[in-house]
Amino acid sequence: MAFTDVLMQNVGVDDESFTIVDTTNSEHQVQFRVGGADAIITLPTGTKTLATTDNTLTNPLQDADLTIQANSADANDLQLIFHKSRNATDGAHTAVQNDDKLGSIQFKGSDGDSFEIGAEIFARVNGDVGDGDMPGELVFATTADSSASATERLTIGADGSVDILGTFKLASIAVTATAAELNIMDGDTTATSTTLADADRVVVNDDGTMKQVALTDFETYFETTLDTLSNVTTVGALNAGSITSGFGTIDNGSSTITTTGAITGGQVNGDNIRLDGSTISSTNTNGNITLDPNGTGSIINTLAAGACIRLGHVTKFNVDTSLNCASTANTATYTYTAADADHEYIVKARVVERSANGSKFFERTFSFINSSGGNLASIGSELKSTAGTNAADDGQPNVTISATTTAIVVTLTGEQDTSDTHACQFTGEIEIITKDPTSSITIA
Repeated sequence: MAFTDVLMQNVGVDDESFTIVDTTNSEHQVQFRVGGADAIITLPTGTKTLATTDNTLTNPLQDADLTIQANSADANDLQLIFHKSRNATDGAHTAVQNDDKLGSIQFKGSDGDSFEIGAEIFARVNGDVGDGDMPGELVFATTADSSASATERLTIGADGSVDILGTFKLASIAVTATAAELNIMDGDTTATSTTLADADRVVVNDDGTMKQVALTDFETYFETTLDTLSNVTTVGALNAGSITSGFGTIDNGSSTITTTGAITGGQVNGDNIRLDGSTISSTNTNGNITLDPNGTGSIINTLAAGACIRLGHVTKFNVDTSLNCASTANTATYTYTAADADHEYIVKARVVERSANGSKFFERTFSFINSSGGNLASIGSELKSTAGTNAADDGQPNVTISATTTAIVVTLTGEQDTSDTHACQFTGEIEIITKDPTSSITIA
């Protein structure tokens, strides 16, 4: 139908209608009734009512798509606009209020006898309205199974926030973490103190997949791996625990190792000195060991009675013996095995005998030789000095040194005083000097 064939007729207030007629075919006409009871369009095939006076759509588009199309050489678009005013007079304005709906798009389906809502998208005022100020939010709602009304599921607020009210899924997998749990991943979240347990978890990237790993797995990993990490060179203070076998070499450079406890081990090397069990030795060939007290300090022998200290050619045994002076069998015997063949020995006994009756000092020296035949014989003896006095006793104290075929025997005899019961005490040392420092001297 060309515009040259269009006739506009019956246009007037009284007729309350507007008709466009094709003059070539009187059946081709479109009529708009604007003042009657209904707003209608009259087509050649009949009258279609668009809306009744209560603004209800009575005849929707049937079996057809609704297309709004724009053809323009610009960036402009066509708009589907919903207006909302709280004024009941058409065209008049009264400000809307917070939570007023501004427009909705509903999606309905037939339940067999009526159309029911399945989903809805609507806009709603989201805040205080002012002149030129219309805060709004967009709401997406869906109807749950066995329900006839839609429930809000997702809201995009006026501030741009997105509030998901249902279960959030990624690739059909529900994200069950709470907002507080997700916020922990934020570096600005305040740290909290907690007591860790074996069952606690740490999140790790396992070859591109994030996994929760128990603390016990970390313990196993570090226990089996740290000893192979060559780049681990420094640590902080070790305030607890222990360094056990299998740890390997500890090299702390020139730093000091300090302890108030004991250092226990098989062997301790310091500079040229080695502590190995009960032996102190030099690691240098023909190296010397020097005992050098500080200032006026002394090297003090605190060995128990009968114990010895061996310094090269010299072996010293402590003497600390208490005898009963009233007894006739008031002797103490020290026997030293010296069975090495062809070795010479010099034995010195330096002791003091003390009792209630006085004291006496003895220093007696004997020389012995172990012949090739294995007999230990005396080759000379000397009572170097005596000092001190004792009161008149039944028997005076004495020190004697003798030899058997395989041993050196030192006998201490206390004073005898049968008229009184008291103790006599021998203290001092017995020194055995050998020609060969490797000679074996042991107390029997």
